[in-house]
Amino acid sequence: MYNFHLSDFVTRFNNCASSLKKIVYFRYSGFILNIIKVFKCKCYISRFTYSNRNIAVIIRYVNGLPIVRRIVLVSKPSKRVYKKVKHLVPCSFLNEFYSTSSGIIDTNYAISLNTCGEFLFKVYTNV
Repeated sequence: MYNFHLSDFVTRFNNCASSLKKIVYFRYSGFILNIIKVFKCKCYISRFTYSNRNIAVIIRYVNGLPIVRRIVLVSKPSKRVYKKVKHLVPCSFLNEFYSTSSGIIDTNYAISLNTCGEFLFKVYTNV
């Protein structure tokens, strides 16, 4: 049994994207579901469905390559990493995600809300 859902999410997503699989399954967690909803808004995934046990995600591809090239985990249970708004820099091929009082947000939205929090992970894209 595991209790760190974010690490499982990152590992499964990276494995499926690197092996060019179209669909990936996760155990249901409200936290992971919120991350997937943000991924859908950012067009990193095509669609997703969920039940009370599983979440199925269809990864979005462009020209045979997944949009998400790699996800790198930053915060861990043993070492939490926090960032301030003044240290945020938007970038086109890299997007950082944060857990805030406003929910799971990316760098651009954090700058527009002028809020930040726990630095969860980085997403490197192919576009």
